[in-house]
Amino acid sequence: MKKYCVYTLLIGCCLWLTLPAGAADAELENWRTFSSPAPAQKIKVACIGDSITEGAGSTDSITKSYPAILQTLLGPGYEVRNFGSGGATLADIDPARSYLKRGSFTSSMSFDADILLIMLGTNDSNKHYPATFNALDQFTTAYDTLISQYTKGRTTPPKILIGLPAWVAAKDAIKYGMAYAHDWHFFQAIIQDRMVPMIRDYAKAHNYPIVDVNALTLGHSEWYSGDPVHPGNAGYREIAKLFFMRIQEESPQGLPTVENTRLSSLETSSATMDGNLRSAGNLPTEASLYWGTKDGGTAKGAWESSASLGQCKAGRLSLAQTKLIPGTTYYYRYLVSNSLGATWSPQTTSFTTPLADAAMFKPAGWQKKAQIKFDGYHGTGLSDFPVLIQLNSANLRGFASSQCQPGGADLRFSDSANGGNELHYEIEKWDTSTEAATSSVWVRVRSLVAGGSIWMWWSNPKSAAPDAVFAQATWSPAYQAVWHLNDPSKDSTGHGRVLRTTQGLKGSVNDTTGVAAGAQAFGADTELECADAGLSASGPYSIMAWAKNSPEQKTNDWGAVVWRVTGAMHGLDITTAGIYRMNWFNDNVSETDLSVDSKNYHCFLSTVQTGGAVATLYRDGVTNFPVRSCSGQKLDGVFKLGNTCNKATFNGSIDEVRIMNLAVSSDYAAATYATMVHNVRSNGSGFTTYGPALSSK
Repeated sequence: MKKYCVYTLLIGCCLWLTLPAGAADAELENWRTFSSPAPAQKIKVACIGDSITEGAGSTDSITKSYPAILQTLLGPGYEVRNFGSGGATLADIDPARSYLKRGSFTSSMSFDADILLIMLGTNDSNKHYPATFNALDQFTTAYDTLISQYTKGRTTPPKILIGLPAWVAAKDAIKYGMAYAHDWHFFQAIIQDRMVPMIRDYAKAHNYPIVDVNALTLGHSEWYSGDPVHPGNAGYREIAKLFFMRIQEESPQGLPTVENTRLSSLETSSATMDGNLRSAGNLPTEASLYWGTKDGGTAKGAWESSASLGQCKAGRLSLAQTKLIPGTTYYYRYLVSNSLGATWSPQTTSFTTPLADAAMFKPAGWQKKAQIKFDGYHGTGLSDFPVLIQLNSANLRGFASSQCQPGGADLRFSDSANGGNELHYEIEKWDTSTEAATSSVWVRVRSLVAGGSIWMWWSNPKSAAPDAVFAQATWSPAYQAVWHLNDPSKDSTGHGRVLRTTQGLKGSVNDTTGVAAGAQAFGADTELECADAGLSASGPYSIMAWAKNSPEQKTNDWGAVVWRVTGAMHGLDITTAGIYRMNWFNDNVSETDLSVDSKNYHCFLSTVQTGGAVATLYRDGVTNFPVRSCSGQKLDGVFKLGNTCNKATFNGSIDEVRIMNLAVSSDYAAATYATMVHNVRSNGSGFTTYGPALSSK
């Protein structure tokens, strides 16, 4: 009898393959190392599931599927086979779809595996398969049926691990006008709201450990291939790492496992880098932190610095480092080891220290203060991030605009209750029409971390307003242009990049209500243009705009929101089908479906990596769309809002346009959306908690 328990994992697979030893690369080989020899008798691992297990979406399912990569990670002491079957369902209702009716199932039974990794449920959630979709209430019963086939008659009963289905990278059924022009009909809501909770409850009821592939892939559209369902090579690597970690964690003794978490503090010259020792493998385990200005990956010698945390127990890891350089990007990664070997965190974490350009704030003379908490933010540290502060008597209890000097001249912000660093800010709109009216202020937070906060100060009759240069510094040097569009003649950075029309400064655009304050309404033959040779970047860049099309935008009209009109043209537009897209002319990049309603503003953010190789598109702070190839793109030329060189006018409203010479992160995209749309925290949701007002004496 084998001493290793049988494990069963529920995930989604589809094709039966006998895997090669694995086309190992240096990163994977170094990610985990073994100190002890492989067991004399190989442990058999069977991967059961649909096309995701099969490796659909990878460049080569034989070597790039997650089972193939898992073989590489587990090493010669294991034999991993891929029994995935494309289009398979767990429910045994439709004979054409049921995994139990597939040859892959028959082959997997003959394999007599010690470890079963089962990931099914994606196709059961497919509305295009009505027989199974309409019988989701029978789904957990189908689990019992499948598992019983593998456990009956076994001398050693299997230990079962259940994997939650991978995230579907789309909010709705998304049309991809690429090589395969059909609707996937996979609904993210069905997976997230019905399938995942149902499987999780089933696993807990049967005391099965869970492998959360859903949480792993959630939001990582850059890991997906050309459709919202199947991961690409990068996604399968991360899924394989998670399975490897869970196998180790559920072994009587295994390699330790670790993951980076987030920064618990970030200052100009210091940072506290946190991690999580998921499992010590039931053996004494030591942890080390590696960091530097370059990502050393899984090669110890490639890192600039390291420090040992000594022997650690499972749980939080944390190490503070000082003498960091302000305004510098750093990388870190945890490594843990025990007598069986060592593993790295699956990914490297990066952060940028804030610039040390703030003066110290002295609170003498200010009569009132209030703490403003960002307890709705849960991402990694963001330096020099612009948060929106919405001031009114409802948001901040005890505040009244009448307590301030005219125009908010005595308003100040700092990072400490006793003063600390003074923070740059810009007042977009100061409204004193009523005490309930809202004033909109942008504040440059030196270090936005989960649960972080700043302090606001007001009511100082002797205070004068800061100068224009102070307000312009609200936007770090990475911002090439910031147009709030409350006043289209104003660029809030210090670059002075004014928007104009052929009819003059403002032309026929009209003031309208925006997201933060005011915006501009565009109609037929209207546009705003910025022609500035300095508005350029050959490296990474990002373009952001908030847009709302009007009912007058006809479905047969093509209109541009933001458009670069020279070189290989690049823009955000609305197509003749009435859907938004980020488009790269002359680069054979297919449109991305961004269908939205005409009643609300939506935030669109496009990032292009170094060299213009790939682009990521965010809508409302979420990357629901695959990474796109856009080779040769760079930021230069004339920019138009509401039009293109071909007179494709946009009929609707545009607000808060930003152009940056860096590719912002997914955390930046999510925080930017949240600080504007979900500004006030209430009932456990939202971005910002205000006050109350306190006496500063």
